[in-house]
Order: sequence, then C-alpha cells, then structure tokens
Amino acid sequence: MGLDIYVLGSGPSLQHIPLDFWHGKAIVSTNHGCTLRGIKPDYLVTKYHHHAREYAQRFPASRIVVTRHDRGDVNQPQIEPGPWIVLDHEQNLCERWDGQWPAAGKFLVTFSTITTAMHWAVHLGARNVILAGHDCGWIGESGRVDGYRRDSDGHGRDDDSHLWATFSEQTVRVKKELWQRHGVTVTSVNPFVNFGLEGHHYRKA
Repeated sequence: MGLDIYVLGSGPSLQHIPLDFWHGKAIVSTNHGCTLRGIKPDYLVTKYHHHAREYAQRFPASRIVVTRHDRGDVNQPQIEPGPWIVLDHEQNLCERWDGQWPAAGKFLVTFSTITTAMHWAVHLGARNVILAGHDCGWIGESGRVDGYRRDSDGHGRDDDSHLWATFSEQTVRVKKELWQRHGVTVTSVNPFVNFGLEGHHYRKA
C-alpha cells in the first residue's frame, strides 16, 4: 500500500466526490457505505460478524477485515475461520473509550469502526491517513450516503446524532495518538473548494 491511505466512512460528503477521484487510490472502507458510490475498496473493515460474512460474498475483490469478537466485545462469540483477516483487540469500551491504547499486536476498537480502520491503515504502512465521508453530521437533510441501509440491530441508522458526536470526539483523540505514537498524519477530503461548501449547509451532530 502507498504512503497515502484513504479511510472512508458512510457520510453524505461522499456524494460530492467524483468516482474518478478514487482511481488508483489505496482505500480502506469502514463497513460498506462507499460501495454505494461505486467505490471499490482494497479493504472492508467491520466489527460486525454478519457483515463480514455478507461482504465476503458481495465484494470478492476486496479483502475483508473483521474483529475477532462480534462488535469488538470480548464477551461475544469469536468469528469462525473464513476468507477474512481477523484482528485481535481489547474490550470495546464504546462511548467510554477515552484514549486507552491496545497492547502490541492488538487493534483499536471504539464506538465507531472508523478508528479500527484508521489503525488498520497504519498497520498497512500509511504515512498519511486521509478520511472521507466521516461527516458526523448532515449535509442538507442527508446524514448518510444515499442508500445506506438501517440494520435491525440499529447499525447504520440515520437518527443517531448523539453517537456521531462521540464518534467525532474519539476520532480526534485517535488522530492525536497516531501522530504521537507513529508520526502518522490524519486529515480529510473536503469535496468543495473551501469551507463555504459551495452553498451547501452542514449541520453538526
């Protein structure tokens, strides 16, 4: 993988990035949101075992990366052997995570899977982690990329602003940790010419 690795979420800003932009890029996807834009990631990272099984069937050209325990909860079942890369990890503290870093050989799990995807990108050799679609808010009335489904377990729901605020806070913490621990920068893609957003309105969670 190259020194620049793009880590993609499922936010509505992906709607505003032309598909051609992604050609030739090294891409790590958090779950499947970017595939709805026709993006073909090199890796799909998930904490959800049912997603890993589904992704292995739907996206054979991508490598599937999954936490050993469902949702990163060490009290949940371990995933069976399969066509995926399994990540060892500490207990997922979810919204209570405030900077605890995993032991050597283990990967970070927090409230949002994007932090695991960021840590995976560093494992791949990223010097620069570049986020896209990690909006943690709404552009206009859209909180997710078009077509992102809501699972029966609540994953992917579009009315979870209290979760998005925590996602954002934890991502900022991980950004600082990756710089201090690995000298890795974390930035993001703005699909507009500047923060005026070309007339679009952004509402923070």
